[in-house]
Amino acid sequence: LGAPGAPLTRVRAALDRAGAPDIALDRRVAADSSGLSAGEQRRIALARALLALDCGGAELLLLDEPTAGLDADTEATVISELRRLGVTVLVVSHRPAVLAAADRVVELPRPVSASSDQVASSGFGRLSPLGSVKTSTPRTSALDDLPPPHHARGTDTPRNGGGRDTVPAPRPSPGSTTKATVAAAAAALGTGAAAVALMATSAWLIARAAEQPPVLHLLVAVTAVRFFGLSRGVLRYLDRLAAHRLGLRHQARARLDSYAALAGQPMVGRRLGDLVARLVLDTEAAQDRVVRVRMPVLTAFGVGALAVTGFALLVPAAAVVLAGYLLLAGVVVPRLAGHVSARLDARIAPLGGELAEAVLRLHRHAVLLHLTGQEARGLDPARTAA
Repeated sequence: LGAPGAPLTRVRAALDRAGAPDIALDRRVAADSSGLSAGEQRRIALARALLALDCGGAELLLLDEPTAGLDADTEATVISELRRLGVTVLVVSHRPAVLAAADRVVELPRPVSASSDQVASSGFGRLSPLGSVKTSTPRTSALDDLPPPHHARGTDTPRNGGGRDTVPAPRPSPGSTTKATVAAAAAALGTGAAAVALMATSAWLIARAAEQPPVLHLLVAVTAVRFFGLSRGVLRYLDRLAAHRLGLRHQARARLDSYAALAGQPMVGRRLGDLVARLVLDTEAAQDRVVRVRMPVLTAFGVGALAVTGFALLVPAAAVVLAGYLLLAGVVVPRLAGHVSARLDARIAPLGGELAEAVLRLHRHAVLLHLTGQEARGLDPARTAA
């Protein structure tokens, strides 16, 4: 980025002058600079600037804390190199060694804000000659003696007088998950059964009422229609509530398992954009797998089995036809659709990963690309992936 197309000898020389002789040119570095220490990152940034001066003809160098995070020997090397550049160098720094090497030092006082004036006038602080606020010990009140508020288990609570409690709440036991699964399945089956029973009872009631029998012969069917109509709505609500609760539980477990698998793993060489996209989308799919796949399939097969059993008692030939249709619609067609979808996903997933990686890299390095005039170069990978 310092000088695109510069020969490797110039690049090596710039790294050496920036105090980074131990950084190899073929060293693998992630897009977010993982694998480099803070000092190495600053030395590489300084080497880019030096390379721009050598190959780009720049005459002004702006640096912000160029020696922060460096040891004393490396700092002395960097300062000596900056003195020999022969160009104007404007440095923002708090390091005494850098300030001692400067030809001119301009001290910028801290600006006095309105809040500082209010603090000074209230007697809790006073302004120093440079405009900074020196606060005295604040007055205490009775509220300071109150015990800390009680927090629920599993939340971020202060521990040992400070910090944050990062220990998550315990995972749900297998028994509770099994109970939630049974409750969700029962509500889903009840909803489907109530819908089928409502449709069958309503059809019988309409057909029987056309024969104009005595009203007493229709009272049971009328009551059943009301019952199934109300129960379908109630069971549907319970079904959605239990299914989403179970889906969120599976999603949380998938997210924790993913984080545990990634903890301590080296990120150098990984495509972080693709990793983040897959981590978010795949963990969200755990909820969809429960709400949109398992529960509907279980409901369809359960209600279908009840319908086949009922038809077998009334019309055995119709039961055979219905069973064949259920097998075709519930087994054959989903398997074919899943096979086709898997082939398409295998082709689309790598492309989506490349696009996510290109967008993440462009977002993280937008400022650097703009400062070096390489916006078009940074957009090329995203356009190619899109």
